Amino acid sequence: MLRGLVLSAAVVGCASTLAAEELFFKSPGPGMRFTAGLPIVVWADALPRDEQAGFPIVEGFWDAQPFATAVNVVGAYNYFPLTVPGALSTPGAHLLKLRATFRSGAIRETEMPVSVDPWPAAMTTPCSAPSGQQFCVVELTANAAFTNLDWTNVAVRGHGHTVTVSGSLTIRDSLVTGLGSLTGLASPSTAVMVNGITGTLTGNVDVRGSTFEATGALDLVVNGSGAVAFSGNELRASNFIRFEPSNPDASPVIRFRGTHAPRKLFQGNRIGSGRVVFEGVDNWLIGADEDEDPLDGNILMGPRCTIELANAGGMVVRGNYDRHNYRGEWSQGFNLVVGGSEDALVEHNLIRGGSWPVQSVGGEFRYNLVVGYGHEWIRTLHTGAHIHHNVFVPEGGGGLSHGIWAYLPYYLPNATGLRIHNNTMDGGALTGDFAGPFVEMSDPLIQVTSLRNNLFTYARDYGNGSPGEPLVRATDGSFLYADYNAFYSPDSDQPENYDAVVPGHNEGDPGYAGHDVSGTGATGVVNGRLAAHPFAGFRDDPYSVDEAAVWNRQLLLPAVLAGFRQRYQPAAGSPVIDRGDVADNDSQGRRTDIGAIDLAGHDQDRFGLFGPTVTPALTVDDVTVVEGTGGTTPATFTVRLSSVASQAVTVSYATANGTALAPADYAAASGPLTFAPGTTSRTVTVMVAADAVVEPDETFVVQLASPAGATIADGQGLGTISDDDAPPLSGLELGHGTTITKDVDAGGDDFRIAQAPRASYEVVVDAAAGDAAPVLQRLAADHSTILQTGEAVGTGTSRTLRWHNTSGVAIQNQPIRVRSSQCSTDCGPGDAYRVRAWETTDSIPRFNNGGSQVTVLLLQNRTGRALSGRAYFWSGTGVLLASQALDLAPRATLLLNSSALPGLGGQSGSVTIAHDGGYAALAGKAVSLEPSTGYSFDTTLQPRPR
Repeated sequence: MLRGLVLSAAVVGCASTLAAEELFFKSPGPGMRFTAGLPIVVWADALPRDEQAGFPIVEGFWDAQPFATAVNVVGAYNYFPLTVPGALSTPGAHLLKLRATFRSGAIRETEMPVSVDPWPAAMTTPCSAPSGQQFCVVELTANAAFTNLDWTNVAVRGHGHTVTVSGSLTIRDSLVTGLGSLTGLASPSTAVMVNGITGTLTGNVDVRGSTFEATGALDLVVNGSGAVAFSGNELRASNFIRFEPSNPDASPVIRFRGTHAPRKLFQGNRIGSGRVVFEGVDNWLIGADEDEDPLDGNILMGPRCTIELANAGGMVVRGNYDRHNYRGEWSQGFNLVVGGSEDALVEHNLIRGGSWPVQSVGGEFRYNLVVGYGHEWIRTLHTGAHIHHNVFVPEGGGGLSHGIWAYLPYYLPNATGLRIHNNTMDGGALTGDFAGPFVEMSDPLIQVTSLRNNLFTYARDYGNGSPGEPLVRATDGSFLYADYNAFYSPDSDQPENYDAVVPGHNEGDPGYAGHDVSGTGATGVVNGRLAAHPFAGFRDDPYSVDEAAVWNRQLLLPAVLAGFRQRYQPAAGSPVIDRGDVADNDSQGRRTDIGAIDLAGHDQDRFGLFGPTVTPALTVDDVTVVEGTGGTTPATFTVRLSSVASQAVTVSYATANGTALAPADYAAASGPLTFAPGTTSRTVTVMVAADAVVEPDETFVVQLASPAGATIADGQGLGTISDDDAPPLSGLELGHGTTITKDVDAGGDDFRIAQAPRASYEVVVDAAAGDAAPVLQRLAADHSTILQTGEAVGTGTSRTLRWHNTSGVAIQNQPIRVRSSQCSTDCGPGDAYRVRAWETTDSIPRFNNGGSQVTVLLLQNRTGRALSGRAYFWSGTGVLLASQALDLAPRATLLLNSSALPGLGGQSGSVTIAHDGGYAALAGKAVSLEPSTGYSFDTTLQPRPR
């Protein structure tokens, strides 16, 4: 056993060294939105930190227009605040750019797209106007005090003033701006922050569905016994917060204190910067209830984003995504502080990015994903702390010093009764610089009753080539039991697993490494190591989750956690399977695996299984390929799951003939598809045969069947073989709004028309003169096969074609032909017609099933002709989420609950509707309902402008 040096209980926080001359956005984060006319605070991070005043120099550009410059201040630790003036934040899409000039002369730039929403159009009338306004504007002209404050459906302009409340507080579906202030922004030592809303509350607290932007912090003392809920709000990144680089306590955006005893709710909020503090309070539910609804989880994403419990009791922290943007050299940053809360339950959270992501753990800490960036994943443990079934992973290039490090700060006399078991810890070598130990107890007054069933992987040597630390280290006597663990660190030359004395045990005996697993499964081997990589999946290092999608709730926490579950589950045949402590057998006698994830379904195996069980739905795309004239061409169909599955999903597929026949036109294919946990797409490739024959486009299908672990929402993928052997088309082309008047040519006129994917079209030929008597046709790629013939319009010779491109690819080889039924070779100059064309696809710019809203589509067929089509639902980034067939009888109305469609739960975005009706045949709207308030938000269906 290698005897190590016990570290002092004192520690000074500082970040790991990053590469020279780098520039980052600390805030705002990707995907965040702002309101027109309000200032936007930008925090830049430029490295290396230069203690000489004057460099780096950071400049901000808004749509290429410079708006501010910040110069390094000695002691500010890369503190570069810039503010976009409210006059520049006009509605629309903008580009925010930072440029840093370093003392060396080097220049670095980084950009971020920013979206600015208009000031709510309905919130323009002063609230002092006559009553009856549903929405209005509150203008503060001085500090204000209220016994009972009720802001519902209002926009508040605070103009730097503070509101004090002493009774009940209600803020619902409102926009709150300009309360409080922040001065001296450029210097952390002189910055002064004035709170926005303060007071000691004795009545109900109901703050929900509201946005707080460019406003001061909320500092509330909650007494009495009324109902308390702070839910579904957004506190944007531009709120007034004082950041001190070395003092995390200086940056609260919300603080709750008081003696209120009943259960209180903090759910579904998004916090763009600053700390949320619960100080000396009891019984808060922070995140999801027992139903584990992922939309109840809070998202904290930005500088100093922290959930802090201080001497709080009965606290539950569940299902939250907390990312403290710690890039650069701000020190002493946390994501979660469980200080003095020895009965807290912390579970199913994702915690990323602090200097010490988790600080002062008390109570039970389980099923969490901790993504480390600074020093320790967990620092400091309180008596009775129970840490189990968590996954700890690297950030990539970070500077971990320890994994879990327990020391005794001045306020802890001891820490006993600690249990650490069934955790998976990935040190990240070689991309990180973690050299161990994974667990360290640094004081004899710290006692771990059990360190068992843990999987420690990927430590490395120190950068100078010397071996790293022992993988587990403790002051003699701190471990009372250390067994059934496994180690895998091929990049470390450190031979020792443990540096500790376990009272009454020799290393290699039961109770001290006697059942540790090594090699292919041998136990009792002192300093034994696994012989092979123990995980089934690919280790995601560096972290690559799309946090813009997380912020906008397009990517929900259950999917993120399930993905990590797939990566860190044991590999088939791994010696860690069923090798945990026999005392941990579950209610069915199953023995636990070593690590956080158990393949056999052990009772305690819950990592990555957060959220209600949702059966994913399978769909298969349509594909079009050009036939070619030699060899074969692959047609690749993508089969998708609507959501991540925690267990494997299987489905069979097989091709079937349409107008295309196997094997002459394509090679038949069949087989099984398996989706590993965390995987949402697989592909099927069918080889298409080429020929030189002029023929219509041909089709075949790929059919899904016999699913296990999923349902089938759209089980038939249409394969279209596009013929490329037809003669070229003429130069005439139809587009949206095109009008062409011409004489009939002998044999007819062919017009090009480009069909966009999942879009619909109408072509009308009218104004016939002479012997034109037009016939209107849509042809196949061979320019001879008739796909569709126009219908009569009215009582004359006018004709119309209406159709819907249902495929996911553009079609450009189906011409429109106009010919005469009364003249052919003898058509003259007076035999004329007019042809017009429109894209008939309708759009609805917004639907929202996120938060507590539900969107229904209300559609009406305004014509006397039956209509069929399909509604397509798109994410905010243009990804197709789901589709639904539509059929409306003449003059009929259809009501569609979009939240009930597979793949649309919790989603938001836009809708397009393609159909076989004429231009503007549909009327309708999307109605987003807010059940908690009874309000609805209508978004009108719009045809493409003529």
